[in-house]
Amino acid sequence: MVVTIAVIAIVSAAIIVGIAPAQRIADAQNSRAKQDARGTASAVETCLSTTDSNGNAPTVTFCGNKTNLIGINSGGPFARSVPTNVNVVISGSTICVNEAGSGTGATTNWWKYTTATGQVVKQTAAAATCP
Repeated sequence: MVVTIAVIAIVSAAIIVGIAPAQRIADAQNSRAKQDARGTASAVETCLSTTDSNGNAPTVTFCGNKTNLIGINSGGPFARSVPTNVNVVISGSTICVNEAGSGTGATTNWWKYTTATGQVVKQTAAAATCP
């Protein structure tokens, strides 16, 4: 009986260590940042393609302001919320949204969306800035 309990305890400990909790936390941070960047970019694109009741299109400045994306305006709310650590830059026809994921300092994983690629991609700290 004691031997069985000891074997179960050893196997359980090995499984817990094998799961790599630090990696799971980093994966969750990266997943959240990637989804935040994608959702915010979608809200900006929706904002830019919406007209008000007078047929006026919103300006780039308006849609680049995160406060306007969550406010109720011409087309209603474009996003339920925009995380404070998401950066939005609109330059010409390029929308750039980025947010930090896991890591710190120079080793931070940044998640960046641009209309040029249409995808959210992982960037190094140096390449993650929006134009």
